[in-house]
Amino acid sequence: MIVFFRLKSTDSNDYHQESSIRSIAYNPLSIVNLSVANTKILFDIIRPILLLSTTNILNIQCNEVLTETIIEFVRLLPNLDTLVINCPAVIQLKRVSIEEIEIFRNVSTNNKITKVFLQRITKFTQIQFFIRLCPSMHHFEIFSTNDIDPESIVRFILMKNIKYIPNLISMGIRISNPNEEIIKKLNKIIYLEELQMNYMIKKKDNRIYLRKNKQ
Repeated sequence: MIVFFRLKSTDSNDYHQESSIRSIAYNPLSIVNLSVANTKILFDIIRPILLLSTTNILNIQCNEVLTETIIEFVRLLPNLDTLVINCPAVIQLKRVSIEEIEIFRNVSTNNKITKVFLQRITKFTQIQFFIRLCPSMHHFEIFSTNDIDPESIVRFILMKNIKYIPNLISMGIRISNPNEEIIKKLNKIIYLEELQMNYMIKKKDNRIYLRKNKQ
């Protein structure tokens, strides 16, 4: 098992969300090949570094990651603006202590994350976790897999969970082959839920964007 820990500068084409993310100064941190079994050892090593870091973009790439690991990274990096998760398995422990619940509430309340990018997400519970963790998010982007179709993502976020992310301005759904049929289905959902006055839909490359209209 190898953990690759990287701090470096990057350009604005990485993890972009049109113009809003381009205006910030980049100070990213990438964690690659993180093993669940070695998470505690990793934090023992890098905690002093994280406490001094001004990192505002966190990118975690691994096969699986515990939700408590993500929470700890967010807690130790108070300047985070952007969170990128590229892990097919985001594992939540079945038993959570009262102390862990309190830590989650504090981290959720105090973090400054406004942009969340989820790649290879396969379950709605994973999406739900990030909605609750990052209530201040302005942009939420998800890669649609065979496990979760674009229409279900829109319904889940805009109809069931929008109250938890009241500052959401735009949502991106990345699809390997976006087509007009998908756009029509999404427009139908927006119309049936009487949200057509609130959101507009557009396609850009392999992304479908839903952007909140200015009032």
